[in-house]
Amino acid sequence: MIFGRDYKGANTIIGGVGATITTAALLATKLGIAASRITFFEVSGLEVRATITGTYTMAQQAFRNNTEITYFKDEDNLCIALTNYSFQNCTSFTECKLEGVVSMAEGNFNNCRVKNFNFPNLKNVGNQPFWGNPEMLSFNAPVLDNFYGSGNFFTNCTKLVTVNTPLINKLGGSHFSGCSSLVSVSYPNLVTITGNSTFLSCTSLVSVSLPLITSIVAQMFRSCSKLLNVSFPNVTSISYNTFTDCTLLNSIYFPEVTTIDTSNFNNTRLVNVSLPKIVNLNTFNFRNIQTLVTVDLPLVKNIGQYSFDNCPNLENISLSGVSTIGDYAFRGCAKLPNLGTLNYLVTVGINAFDSCSSVNFNIVDFPILQNVPNYMLFNCINVKNVNLPLANRLGDYSFFNCPQLTTLNTQEVTSVGINLFSSFGAYTMPLNSFYAPKCAVLGNTVNTDEQVFRRVKNGFQITVKSSLATVNAGAPDADLVWATTNKAAVINYVP
Repeated sequence: MIFGRDYKGANTIIGGVGATITTAALLATKLGIAASRITFFEVSGLEVRATITGTYTMAQQAFRNNTEITYFKDEDNLCIALTNYSFQNCTSFTECKLEGVVSMAEGNFNNCRVKNFNFPNLKNVGNQPFWGNPEMLSFNAPVLDNFYGSGNFFTNCTKLVTVNTPLINKLGGSHFSGCSSLVSVSYPNLVTITGNSTFLSCTSLVSVSLPLITSIVAQMFRSCSKLLNVSFPNVTSISYNTFTDCTLLNSIYFPEVTTIDTSNFNNTRLVNVSLPKIVNLNTFNFRNIQTLVTVDLPLVKNIGQYSFDNCPNLENISLSGVSTIGDYAFRGCAKLPNLGTLNYLVTVGINAFDSCSSVNFNIVDFPILQNVPNYMLFNCINVKNVNLPLANRLGDYSFFNCPQLTTLNTQEVTSVGINLFSSFGAYTMPLNSFYAPKCAVLGNTVNTDEQVFRRVKNGFQITVKSSLATVNAGAPDADLVWATTNKAAVINYVP
């Protein structure tokens, strides 16, 4: 009996096609065999029954776009290979038995409705064999060891739950992308992933075991919103966007990583991060992590832009060996503490410490930094002591809204930007003086007040180069005029 029907010894039974495959010759063309190899053929309603001799490779596009076929059963495992697109877009195709298949080319079951696939002898598979199969629940291929081609094996198989392919050593790109019901993945022999987005948007994925891989490809786990923790003891490189929007991810283990690209852990729930071999931290990697508290980067030299932007609970990090900090790297890190003396820091990007408002972020000591960028300490409301002995340029808004600023060492400064000591609201800084005897430029223009000294105290001492006394058509720079008029500032001009 086959699906409740007496099949009279037939070894090939096909459902739904009785109206179109009416002769043995038509069936032979579909299967790619000589009609003489069909020793028995009959049509019963919409079902075709046949007896075939010998093994065969199914013809290319055999049943492609056939919306009538409902099942295909090869009882004697005679079909040993499928060429391209055998059952693609067969939208009524719900059951198949092809357990003799050893090799499968590309696109064979795209957009079908088969729930369970069992291929006990399958060894090789091409591109996109099951892409967009919305009813697929399980896939069993216990001796399959290689997916050749670019990938997209199970892409958008949204109901896929069980996959048994334990011997796989290589995956292509987007292999499980969009498999939103997949809960766990284990590939103990997997070494190589050749494309990107392997598990992209696997929104039910909780457990991953890939112990032998050495690289994480781009967007590999992006938007896996239930993934809690990952451990990759042998991984040395991480591409971009690999764990972005894994909104429950709270633990990672990458002891051997030496290379990390951009935007990898944004919008996760990491608390503690340790990357002991990272020297260059690329951009955007830990942006918008509200839970991040501790970061251990003992070898890091360069921190890319936006690396820890808007990590409001970050309070433990050492930057003692850092030479470069990018734009917005620590913006909004409201619990960032004092960083100590950064003896190697030579480059800082704009807004690097914008709104680092912790009471423990009150000392800034960058002894060899020469260019202070725009907005470097913007809105750092508890900064009191700033040491920049080699700085020759103070950018726009460098100390904007720093109401506690008390001491400032900038003796080598030759120019400053606009709104240097300005603010959002009215207050008076406790800073007593601005000593910059080499400074010959205040703001962008000489005849307009640009709020360089807006929040200084009365009687503030200003020491600048004597050229500023006559730079404004024989009169002092407009910012100096404002300071003397409104703050009774004392100006010391140095030749």
